[in-house]
Amino acid sequence: MNQNPKPLPRFLPALLFLLIIACSTFSCKQDYFTKLRVGVAAPELESMDLDGNAVKLSDYRGQYVYLYFWASWCAPCAKTFPDLMMLNDKFSKLKYEDADAFVFLPISVDDKKDKWVKAIEKWDLKFDTQLCDLKGMPSETSERFQFDKVPASLLINPEGIIIGRDIGFSDLAWELKARLAASQ
Repeated sequence: MNQNPKPLPRFLPALLFLLIIACSTFSCKQDYFTKLRVGVAAPELESMDLDGNAVKLSDYRGQYVYLYFWASWCAPCAKTFPDLMMLNDKFSKLKYEDADAFVFLPISVDDKKDKWVKAIEKWDLKFDTQLCDLKGMPSETSERFQFDKVPASLLINPEGIIIGRDIGFSDLAWELKARLAASQ
């Protein structure tokens, strides 16, 4: 048996170094995208409404909130608005502990106010509050709420905890019925 081990190839230390860097980078990125998940507190959001007033997510503490991120250029968003308006009409009148039980907060990620306003008019969106940060995508909002495409959504409970992420409208309706019935 030969007692002299073969020398390591010269590229092996460099390869090992790159592998360590790649794994740690992936691990950090994976951690970033799993921070905002069901069961954790939603981050604060501050955005402008159609009149230029600042609106915060925390203003709605005590209510179920459905954050719906959309854009004027998003064809899939346009297709969802009829269902979203129907759910808004159905659930926005309900009460929870003497307050409105539920609020839809559509948040446009458009970068131009005129495009945002034209889309609201074109699709006849009649939500009580319409928001847009006018920063486009990517932005601080898309990074904070961890989405890279629209539509995207979060369902937040009255305590500010995320209870759903990118859930469909039938699941949203079921979830709201169940939670509101349990609280009555």
